[in-house]
Amino acid sequence: MDSEALEPMAKLLYALLSGLSDEEGKCFPSDKYLCSRVKCSLRQIQDLLKQLGLLGLISRQTTPCPFNPFKKVRIITVSTEFKKSLRSARPCISQTAQLCSLDGHTRASIESEANIESEDICRRKSQTTPTTPLASPSAQLVAAAAPTSCAFSSQEEGLSEKRKPKTQPAPLQTHPEAIRLAQKLLAKILAIHPKFKPPKLPKWSAEVERMHRLDGRTFEEIEEMIDYAFDKDPFWVDKLQCAKKLRLHFDKIWLKAHPPENEGTNIEKNRKSANQVKAYLSQFNEDRFLTIHKSSVSRQYPYDSASFSLPPETFQSILANWFNLERGG
Repeated sequence: MDSEALEPMAKLLYALLSGLSDEEGKCFPSDKYLCSRVKCSLRQIQDLLKQLGLLGLISRQTTPCPFNPFKKVRIITVSTEFKKSLRSARPCISQTAQLCSLDGHTRASIESEANIESEDICRRKSQTTPTTPLASPSAQLVAAAAPTSCAFSSQEEGLSEKRKPKTQPAPLQTHPEAIRLAQKLLAKILAIHPKFKPPKLPKWSAEVERMHRLDGRTFEEIEEMIDYAFDKDPFWVDKLQCAKKLRLHFDKIWLKAHPPENEGTNIEKNRKSANQVKAYLSQFNEDRFLTIHKSSVSRQYPYDSASFSLPPETFQSILANWFNLERGG
């Protein structure tokens, strides 16, 4: 490992692979695992593995996984001859001690340095701050080989934080008008169905409160829709059995109570006005001059016509001009 062609990170990677390999020199670590131990990027790991392979220090091969035939495993074989040469040179010194001799430190100093740096890393992890790479490559190996208990303590702290009960927000106070309208809706239902199952009025009041606070309905509009649904349009009686249904069908009830001035309503109003004018002209035997068709009316002499789809005010003005009538006559 004294070759000048090897970078310091390559030596560290080779030392890590030697520690992971078995008696035959085989190991199968992933690139992600090597990145976490050597503290470098994935591209750097691939370049370092290629550099070690070109020097003949390691060899790589891919074989099918014995437990999953659809998955492949990469096996890295470390040169046993080089490992034997290291053992024959210093049989009583381990791989960590060899790194100590290269760095010029003692084993005891490196272990103490690794322990201090591993404690710093654990403290930074608990503070949820990004960790910094270890200063000494040999200290990284010692920290990787002998993890401390601070990692387990940080995991236990995380679990204890997850188990803490969540504080629920204080409930909002219900408006008095929402309570009154919920009671009124229940009274309307009981007037039709006296054996109606007693509901939970606080839930109904909360739903009316949401209609006012979230949907932007005024309490006067809500009360108007309740009166219209139960007093003027029996279609909604069997559909409004709770405040939630009232909120769901509010827009439909509103459109029923306030029909828009569209073409359909204009036709009905103009047809009614034409029949009134024809009935008025029949008193003077002049109803023959006005003819009512399916979608329009016409005047015989001089000939002219007007469509029922016109606005009611415009249509009435045309009839008044035809027969010299006052508006609405």
